Amino acid sequence: MRKLGAELGVEGMALYRHVAGKQALLAGVVELLLEKLEVPAAGAKTWDEAWLALARSYRRLAHDHPGGFRLLALSPLSAAERFDRAQVSVGILRDAGFDEQTARLAFGTLLSYADGYLLRELADSRRDRAPDDADAAFEFGIRAILAGLEPRRAAA
Repeated sequence: MRKLGAELGVEGMALYRHVAGKQALLAGVVELLLEKLEVPAAGAKTWDEAWLALARSYRRLAHDHPGGFRLLALSPLSAAERFDRAQVSVGILRDAGFDEQTARLAFGTLLSYADGYLLRELADSRRDRAPDDADAAFEFGIRAILAGLEPRRAAA
């Protein structure tokens, strides 16, 4: 908080007039990042196309804000679930026919894959992979999970 205060030209303690503490400030950063996530309009796409669009938007967010993304990706899943954008993501799965428990498990699985892939991608200092290859690799994983979920949806 002292460093942030110095960056803003105020005493670190002055920040506590605006936020309860460091954790509240970091939660606000996560919330701001999630607001940048592009959510497909309801009914505009099939459930798997909607999720692929979400994953692509999440990846863009990671590349646009790599420092903030690390904070988002490493926050507990329970923290992500409390934001509206996360509820829309789970809602796409529920609307597709998944029961509540399976929708939440699927959300956690898709998010965990995306977070892990993107953290690794951001940490890769070699950057020897062509952008098209990185796009294809990320989408391959998302599509594989979505395909694995389809039988559960069909059974619901």
